[in-house]
Amino acid sequence: MKKTERKIRRQKNIQRSESGFQPKNTFVFYFGIVIYLFGFIMWFIETENNYRYSNFQFVLAFIIMVIGLIIVYIGTKRNILSKNYREYYDIIYQNEMFTTEEIASHVGKENKIVIKEIQMLIKLGYFKNIRVNETDNTITGAFVNSIKEMINRKMIRCGGCGASNEVIEHMTTECEYCGRKLSYQHH
Repeated sequence: MKKTERKIRRQKNIQRSESGFQPKNTFVFYFGIVIYLFGFIMWFIETENNYRYSNFQFVLAFIIMVIGLIIVYIGTKRNILSKNYREYYDIIYQNEMFTTEEIASHVGKENKIVIKEIQMLIKLGYFKNIRVNETDNTITGAFVNSIKEMINRKMIRCGGCGASNEVIEHMTTECEYCGRKLSYQHH
Protein backbone atom coordinates (compact mmCIF):
# COMPACT_ATOMS: atom_id res chain seq x y z
CA MET A 1 0.00 0.00 0.00
CA LYS A 2 1.32 3.41 -0.93
CA LYS A 3 2.12 6.00 1.69
CA THR A 4 -0.51 8.44 0.39
CA GLU A 5 -3.24 5.74 0.39
CA ARG A 6 -2.46 4.93 4.04
CA LYS A 7 -2.55 8.63 4.90
CA ILE A 8 -5.96 9.09 3.22
CA ARG A 9 -7.38 5.97 4.91
CA ARG A 10 -6.09 7.19 8.29
CA GLN A 11 -7.69 10.61 7.73
CA LYS A 12 -11.05 9.03 6.85
CA ASN A 13 -10.93 6.85 9.98
CA ILE A 14 -10.06 9.83 12.16
CA GLN A 15 -12.77 11.92 10.52
CA ARG A 16 -15.37 9.19 11.15
CA SER A 17 -14.42 9.01 14.82
CA GLU A 18 -14.44 12.81 15.16
CA SER A 19 -17.80 13.49 13.60
CA GLY A 20 -20.03 11.97 16.28
CA PHE A 21 -23.60 11.56 15.08
CA GLN A 22 -26.19 13.47 13.17
CA PRO A 23 -29.65 12.36 14.27
CA LYS A 24 -32.68 12.98 12.12
CA ASN A 25 -35.16 14.80 14.32
CA THR A 26 -38.04 15.50 11.97
CA PHE A 27 -39.93 12.51 13.39
CA VAL A 28 -40.06 14.07 16.88
CA PHE A 29 -41.39 17.34 15.47
CA TYR A 30 -44.15 15.71 13.40
CA PHE A 31 -45.05 13.33 16.24
CA GLY A 32 -45.58 16.38 18.46
CA ILE A 33 -47.85 17.94 15.84
CA VAL A 34 -49.92 14.74 15.65
CA ILE A 35 -50.26 14.62 19.46
CA TYR A 36 -51.27 18.30 19.57
CA LEU A 37 -53.86 17.83 16.80
CA PHE A 38 -55.28 14.79 18.61
CA GLY A 39 -55.74 16.89 21.75
CA PHE A 40 -57.22 19.75 19.73
CA ILE A 41 -59.71 17.42 18.06
CA MET A 42 -60.68 16.03 21.48
CA TRP A 43 -61.21 19.60 22.71
CA PHE A 44 -63.26 20.50 19.65
CA ILE A 45 -65.46 17.40 19.91
CA GLU A 46 -66.13 18.15 23.60
CA THR A 47 -67.17 21.72 22.83
CA GLU A 48 -69.54 20.49 20.09
CA ASN A 49 -71.18 18.00 22.47
CA ASN A 50 -72.39 20.46 25.09
CA TYR A 51 -74.95 18.01 26.46
CA ARG A 52 -72.13 15.66 27.58
CA TYR A 53 -70.14 18.34 29.38
CA SER A 54 -67.29 16.76 31.35
CA ASN A 55 -64.41 18.64 32.97
CA PHE A 56 -62.24 15.54 32.86
CA GLN A 57 -62.33 15.34 29.06
CA PHE A 58 -61.54 19.04 28.68
CA VAL A 59 -58.62 18.72 31.07
CA LEU A 60 -57.39 15.57 29.31
CA ALA A 61 -57.60 17.30 25.90
CA PHE A 62 -55.73 20.32 27.28
CA ILE A 63 -52.99 18.11 28.78
CA ILE A 64 -52.60 16.23 25.49
CA MET A 65 -52.31 19.54 23.60
CA VAL A 66 -49.64 20.79 26.04
CA ILE A 67 -47.70 17.52 25.70
CA GLY A 68 -47.90 17.88 21.91
CA LEU A 69 -46.54 21.43 22.08
CA ILE A 70 -43.69 20.32 24.34
CA ILE A 71 -42.76 17.57 21.88
CA VAL A 72 -42.89 20.08 19.00
CA TYR A 73 -40.57 22.39 20.98
CA ILE A 74 -38.11 19.54 21.64
CA GLY A 75 -38.19 18.51 17.98
CA THR A 76 -37.62 22.08 16.84
CA LYS A 77 -34.70 22.52 19.22
CA ARG A 78 -33.13 19.27 18.00
CA ASN A 79 -33.60 20.30 14.38
CA ILE A 80 -31.76 23.56 15.11
CA LEU A 81 -28.93 21.60 16.77
CA SER A 82 -28.73 19.27 13.75
CA LYS A 83 -28.62 22.26 11.39
CA ASN A 84 -25.86 23.86 13.49
CA TYR A 85 -23.96 20.55 13.53
CA ARG A 86 -24.07 20.21 9.73
CA GLU A 87 -22.99 23.84 9.31
CA TYR A 88 -20.09 23.63 11.78
CA TYR A 89 -19.08 20.18 10.51
CA ASP A 90 -18.70 21.53 6.96
CA ILE A 91 -16.80 24.57 8.17
CA ILE A 92 -14.39 22.63 10.39
CA TYR A 93 -13.85 19.46 8.36
CA GLN A 94 -14.52 20.53 4.78
CA ASN A 95 -13.40 24.18 4.79
CA GLU A 96 -10.65 23.47 7.31
CA MET A 97 -11.30 26.45 9.56
CA PHE A 98 -9.88 25.81 13.02
CA THR A 99 -10.24 29.10 14.88
CA THR A 100 -13.52 30.27 16.34
CA GLU A 101 -12.92 33.74 14.92
CA GLU A 102 -12.73 32.31 11.37
CA ILE A 103 -15.86 30.27 11.97
CA ALA A 104 -17.73 33.22 13.50
CA SER A 105 -16.80 35.41 10.55
CA HIS A 106 -17.92 32.69 8.12
CA VAL A 107 -21.35 32.16 9.75
CA GLY A 108 -21.90 35.82 10.65
CA LYS A 109 -22.24 35.29 14.40
CA GLU A 110 -20.34 36.59 17.41
CA ASN A 111 -17.34 34.56 18.56
CA LYS A 112 -18.95 33.95 22.00
CA ILE A 113 -22.05 32.46 20.38
CA VAL A 114 -20.01 30.18 18.10
CA ILE A 115 -17.99 28.90 21.07
CA LYS A 116 -21.18 28.29 23.06
CA GLU A 117 -22.89 26.45 20.18
CA ILE A 118 -19.88 24.25 19.39
CA GLN A 119 -19.42 23.41 23.08
CA MET A 120 -23.12 22.47 23.29
CA LEU A 121 -22.74 20.20 20.25
CA ILE A 122 -19.69 18.58 21.86
CA LYS A 123 -21.55 18.12 25.16
CA LEU A 124 -24.54 16.51 23.42
CA GLY A 125 -22.29 14.11 21.48
CA TYR A 126 -22.65 15.57 18.01
CA PHE A 127 -18.88 16.10 17.84
CA LYS A 128 -16.55 13.55 19.37
CA ASN A 129 -12.88 13.94 20.24
CA ILE A 130 -12.69 17.66 19.63
CA ARG A 131 -12.78 20.56 22.03
CA VAL A 132 -12.70 24.34 22.01
CA ASN A 133 -9.57 25.87 23.46
CA GLU A 134 -10.88 29.19 24.77
CA THR A 135 -7.45 30.64 25.56
CA ASP A 136 -6.47 30.87 21.89
CA ASN A 137 -9.95 30.33 20.35
CA THR A 138 -9.03 27.21 18.41
CA ILE A 139 -10.71 23.88 17.70
CA THR A 140 -8.47 20.96 18.67
CA GLY A 141 -8.70 17.21 18.18
CA ALA A 142 -6.95 14.33 16.40
CA PHE A 143 -8.43 14.97 12.95
CA VAL A 144 -8.07 18.72 13.26
CA ASN A 145 -4.43 18.33 14.25
CA SER A 146 -3.72 15.94 11.34
CA ILE A 147 -5.25 18.42 8.86
CA LYS A 148 -3.26 21.29 10.37
CA GLU A 149 -0.05 19.30 9.85
CA MET A 150 -0.88 18.86 6.16
CA ILE A 151 -1.44 22.58 5.53
CA ASN A 152 1.77 24.31 4.53
CA ARG A 153 2.10 27.75 6.09
CA LYS A 154 4.90 30.22 5.76
CA MET A 155 5.75 33.63 7.17
CA ILE A 156 6.50 36.01 4.31
CA ARG A 157 7.44 39.66 4.28
CA CYS A 158 5.08 42.06 2.54
CA GLY A 159 6.68 43.79 -0.44
CA GLY A 160 4.62 46.93 0.23
CA CYS A 161 5.15 47.68 3.93
CA GLY A 162 7.68 45.03 5.04
CA ALA A 163 5.39 43.45 7.69
CA SER A 164 5.55 39.70 8.37
CA ASN A 165 2.37 37.78 7.50
CA GLU A 166 1.44 34.11 7.75
CA VAL A 167 0.30 32.77 4.37
CA ILE A 168 -1.12 29.35 3.49
CA GLU A 169 0.33 27.61 0.46
CA HIS A 170 -1.57 28.20 -2.82
CA MET A 171 -3.83 30.84 -1.24
CA THR A 172 -3.85 34.57 -1.72
CA THR A 173 -4.40 36.75 1.35
CA GLU A 174 -4.11 40.42 2.12
CA CYS A 175 -1.37 41.94 4.25
CA GLU A 176 -2.75 42.59 7.73
CA TYR A 177 -1.30 46.11 7.72
CA CYS A 178 -1.43 47.57 4.22
CA GLY A 179 -3.87 45.28 2.38
CA ARG A 180 -1.49 44.25 -0.40
CA LYS A 181 -2.14 40.81 -1.95
CA LEU A 182 0.27 38.13 -0.72
CA SER A 183 0.66 34.55 -1.88
CA TYR A 184 2.88 31.58 -1.05
CA GLN A 185 3.70 29.36 -4.01
CA HIS A 186 5.74 26.30 -3.06
CA HIS A 187 8.15 25.34 -5.85
